[in-house]
Amino acid sequence: MLYPSRLLFFNLGVEIGQLAFVAAVLATGELFRRAVALRFEPATVDHTINRLDMVAAYAIGAVAAYWLIERTSAFFV
Repeated sequence: MLYPSRLLFFNLGVEIGQLAFVAAVLATGELFRRAVALRFEPATVDHTINRLDMVAAYAIGAVAAYWLIERTSAFFV
């Protein structure tokens, strides 16, 4: 028998895990950015970070577009 409270706490656990993962990735990125900023010129670091942000945005968009096409094409096949 499935209890609603078990499903609720399972979903809350999954969401907390996702938030913890995102927080860890953001913290690691910030530490990396600060370490690189100490070694190189700030203008170079800012330019590189802006480029990496653009590459990451396009990569995320490409994966999202692939998933969208893959899942919506299942309706028509």
